[in-house]
Amino acid sequence: MKPRIEVRRHCPGVVVLLVCALVAAVRAEEPSPWELQVRRDATRLLAVCGNFGAFWAVGEQGAMLSSADGKLWSRRKSFTERALYGVSFTDATNGCVVGEMGAVAWTEDGGEHWVVAKPPVTEDLRAVSFGNRNVGMACGLKGTVLMTYDGGRTWLRKDVGYGESFFGAWMSSPAEGWIVGERGVILHTVDAGRTWTAERHPSGRWLYAVWFSGDTGWAVGRNGGILRYLLKKWEEIPLPAPTGPLYSVSGSGPQAVCVVGADGAVWTTPDAGTTWVKRETGGHEDLTAVALNGRVGWAVGTENSLLSSIDGGEGWATYSLESLPSYTEVSFADAGSGWTVGRSGLLWATRDGGKSWGQQDAGWRKDLTSVFAVTRNLCFAAGEGVIVKTDNGGLAWRRVWVEPPPSAAELEKPKAERKPPITLYDLHFFDARRGWAAGSDGTVMYTGNEGESWERLKTGIERSLFTLWFLSPNTGFAAGEDGQLYVTANGGRRWTPRAATGGGEALRSLFFIDADYGWAVGDGGTILRTTDAGLTWKEMRLGGALSLRDVWFIDRKQGWLVGERGTLLHTWDGGGSWVSDRPPVQTDYAGLMFVGPGQGWAVGDR
Repeated sequence: MKPRIEVRRHCPGVVVLLVCALVAAVRAEEPSPWELQVRRDATRLLAVCGNFGAFWAVGEQGAMLSSADGKLWSRRKSFTERALYGVSFTDATNGCVVGEMGAVAWTEDGGEHWVVAKPPVTEDLRAVSFGNRNVGMACGLKGTVLMTYDGGRTWLRKDVGYGESFFGAWMSSPAEGWIVGERGVILHTVDAGRTWTAERHPSGRWLYAVWFSGDTGWAVGRNGGILRYLLKKWEEIPLPAPTGPLYSVSGSGPQAVCVVGADGAVWTTPDAGTTWVKRETGGHEDLTAVALNGRVGWAVGTENSLLSSIDGGEGWATYSLESLPSYTEVSFADAGSGWTVGRSGLLWATRDGGKSWGQQDAGWRKDLTSVFAVTRNLCFAAGEGVIVKTDNGGLAWRRVWVEPPPSAAELEKPKAERKPPITLYDLHFFDARRGWAAGSDGTVMYTGNEGESWERLKTGIERSLFTLWFLSPNTGFAAGEDGQLYVTANGGRRWTPRAATGGGEALRSLFFIDADYGWAVGDGGTILRTTDAGLTWKEMRLGGALSLRDVWFIDRKQGWLVGERGTLLHTWDGGGSWVSDRPPVQTDYAGLMFVGPGQGWAVGDR
């Protein structure tokens, strides 16, 4: 029998000790019903590929990440701790990676499992490319060239007559392929690697990457060198300004091409090299690889991040891979599609019910404190001075409200006397069209046009509002730092205080399971419950200084709440008693959501 935590009134010190003791006892008895899904570590990525809408990236210490739709990334279990330098997928399920000391592995189930091959070399392999599901090539240091005819299971070493190191490979068909490398060497095969022709470009520049679209090819290398293959001839294409080494090339067609390289250099051409435009990425770290799939593209090489583009490489946004992020809220539109947000603009998403999570870029580097998923495509996030929106599942986010800059009069005041920026702490949508946001200084904002524009309502409330919930387009509740509940009957245009707690503790979260039953939780272990649509509230406490941050019920009896110091509690009797759910990580939990009795998420620090 599970020990239970009784919710008591007016004896906080005793109860918090009881909570700690019972949590320890329960944890010793049985495993947690919760599993840890995301804890990100940071490694530098060295190669990226994109095919059929999906992307793969690999890098140092065997790092492997994938994106099924070009919108979000998830880290995959690797087969090695060696650096991986090349990756190639021929469809959604079949792929191959190569790397340090002859590392080679292949998959036929989309990267769920990798089988290690045993090539006849120990040199570093720097690139891999496949012409179809079976025929592929790899190249590397000291003149290494390998061919496979069975999807990467077995490899044959080819003697190409050169001892130079090779860095780039591309198969433009099952029969035709190209390899480039040291001192301008270019190898070419038209019979799947059985025979080779070779040339050395007159420039003698080392070439690091090669890429083809149809009969047009590109190779890049040292000193900003760019070669174009057109009408069966390689010719040098100059850039309009000096640049350092270029490490990778990709494009959305033979005309529209993007090259990347040292010091964060990105150049694009829309007309097969007639004109070039240098693009800004906001960073100066070397970019080692780029892949474009249509207009969507990714570049890798920067520490702890990728770069993303949705316009063929013209504009770039940083997609952070920082370790141990802090999340503040989680929201799901259905059992499969959800988002979580956090500090410094952190935004993660899942499309498969939480099996994998990946980051998206909201284009905002300040804290995001709230997220609300309306549908699997329509989602909003809010935070310090901003509301952002996606209507395509996160492929692109845009700002639909940004706090206006301070007035000249405000800027003339001493810094300590200036009004702090508005932070929006909660979002709530009644339907896809109508939504509200609440925040500091009693701020309540409203949209009636699917979030395209927002109106700041005059509430008369001066204290910060941390949470709000609407039962109908007119009837809603809000609460915040003074422990006061507020109710509106006209969609938020007028708010009336409603006494709920005598303790004055801040209320952090509101939740209604139906029009009558609702809960509120907050600091000091405060729990409030209403059974009459918010007319009256019954106060309960867990006690102590414990801050409860979020609450969620799946019916009138069964619910959960989360809070500081690993608090994750479960009730089966409408909040009369609570049992610890023994979370696998002891940290401060801030957000909670369930889509059914057996599927829920809690997010927090670390």
